[in-house]
Formats: sequence, structure tokens, C-alpha cells
Amino acid sequence: MNREEWRCAYEPAPESFRHAVQTALKTKEEKTMKKAISRTAVLAIALCLLMSTALAAGIGLLDFLYANDTGNLQVTKPVAVVMTADKVQIDVREAICDGMAAHVVAAYKLEGVKLISDRHWEGIAEAEKGHTVLFQEGYMVQVNGEKLYSYGFDYRFESDDTIVVDYLIDLRKMKQELSEELEVTVGMRMMDTNWETLEECSFAVQMPVQSDNWKIYEAVNLPIEQDNYRLLSVKVVRTDIGCYLTAEAEDVATAEEMEPYVEDYNVMINRYPLQGNFGMKALDENGNEYKVLYASNRHLNESDVETVIHCQVETIFQRFDIGDTLTLFPVVKNDAFEGVLKPITIQMKAQ
Repeated sequence: MNREEWRCAYEPAPESFRHAVQTALKTKEEKTMKKAISRTAVLAIALCLLMSTALAAGIGLLDFLYANDTGNLQVTKPVAVVMTADKVQIDVREAICDGMAAHVVAAYKLEGVKLISDRHWEGIAEAEKGHTVLFQEGYMVQVNGEKLYSYGFDYRFESDDTIVVDYLIDLRKMKQELSEELEVTVGMRMMDTNWETLEECSFAVQMPVQSDNWKIYEAVNLPIEQDNYRLLSVKVVRTDIGCYLTAEAEDVATAEEMEPYVEDYNVMINRYPLQGNFGMKALDENGNEYKVLYASNRHLNESDVETVIHCQVETIFQRFDIGDTLTLFPVVKNDAFEGVLKPITIQMKAQ
């Protein structure tokens, strides 16, 4: 049977049938279009909400940690326990403690003015002084009522009138033992360009101590001598939010050998690097520096600092993985130091 014979074998479909089929097809097409449009709209709205949430969140803890996450450590989004502020708006954003250090991140906003660090006040143009306010870095820090002087202070500008601050408090300097929870009080002083205090802000937050994620490594091929100093020991505690390095070094010369150089500090630090502001950087396998979150240097023999020095360097780096070796780059953070110290690769062993 050909096509013509097949068509003639059946009567034409009734008009009502053709109308019903066309209506059904049209309804299905409209529903499909609406479903596609609805799904697209939902995805677009979700994307917009996600982007707006990210923008609204602004600068936070991870920006200061130079990390993508905090591992198994939980970030606290605390409500201020105590807060004093009048003109300044304080947004307490995040806090975390790994048992080695605590971070408290907060935003300070003073509408209608431009905020600038008090270290840079000399660069303010005369015409701008009337609407410029100086903030004093790291004005006050207390942990469980104990005042601490060993803390880092980092900040980012979110806008002209808003700074976001990370208070990094080194808990290894505390006299009292750590409890399961910390109450951390931090502050900020705002001043006009005549150094008159406009407002002293402070707030306190509580956070849990999460110290069950430590990994401890120690150098096994020390001591070694390098460039007129002896590296005695290196220890690194790695947590999910940082690497805490402690290194000890000492001069190799005797007090008698140093005596001719004591009167000229610049000559002294170039001949004996530990006499300057000695510190440590850490390098990855490609020779790139890990970010330093906080660094300090203290002499262990305070009574004899003008002659032989035995010093301890403490540095907090961004979190990184530690293998069998670690490359350290000693530096002297002093403009009068003219030399360049050599990197040292040391062998590390997990404890």
C-alpha cells in the first residue's frame, strides 16, 4: 500500500480532534517554556544572592590568614560581650583560637571622614586634615584580664571610612595557663590630626580554645654555624591556621673579640648579625616566601646585650605543609645592615 492508498483508507480526522491535539501541544510547549524560564530565573537569583552575600561579608579572617579555610577549627562569629563606642561603629566579625594564638577581626567605621594610620599622618595634605582621622594601631589587648604586649596588628581598608582589623594575640607570652574559653578585649583610639583623642573604642568577645590540632616538628641537624652566628635550635608547631616557628641562635665571637666594634653600632651589626634586629623567613620549594603573620625577636641574655647575644626568634607564618626539610632565610631588619645572609635548609622530624 502506497502513501496515497494509506491516506484514502481512513476518513479525515474530525475538526474537534485536530483542535484538541493543537491545544494539548500548545499547552505542553508553554509549560516547557515556563519551566525553563523559571529554572533560569531561580539560578540567576541564587547567583546574585551568593554574590551579594560574598560582597556583604567583606574582608574577613581568611584574608589575614592567607588561607582558603581554617581546616577543622571552627570560626566564631561572636557577639560583643562588652562594647564602648559613641561616634565609631564597630562590627565584630570573626574570632578563632588554636591554643597558640587568637585572632579577633573587627571593622571600625567613622562616617564622613577618611581614616588613616597614625604612622602616616605626616603625609596628610593640609586641605584634608579637617576630615581625616588617625587610628592608633593595636591600642589595647587583654586576655582573661591579663594585659599582653605581644600581639600583631594587621588591617585592610574596606572603604575610605572603614578599616577592618585583625588582632593577632600570641598566647605563648601569657603568664597564666589557658582555660577552655578566652575572653579577649581589644581596642582602638581615634584621634584628629592635632593628636586630640576623639574616641576610645573597645570591645570584648569570648571564644573557645581549640588546641587539639597541633603537629610539632623539630630540627635534627643543629647546631650549625653561618655568617658569624650559630643556629642552635628550630621548632615549628603547625595548626590549621598557622605555623609557629621558634628559633634560637647565638654569636660565635667572644666578648673580647667584639669589644673593638661596640662603639659603632652599624659596623657591629654588619660584622655580627645577631646584634641587629635578627629574624627568620621561611621559603617554599620554589624559593618563594611564606607570608609572615607576626614576628618578634628577644635576647635571652638581657644583662649582656652589648656583647655576646643569645637570642630567640618567634615567627608566625601562614599555614603550610612541613616535610622532611625546611628552608629558612635569616634576615636583619635594619637599614644599616648591608649584608645578605644565606638561606639554610634544615632537616625536620615530626615529634
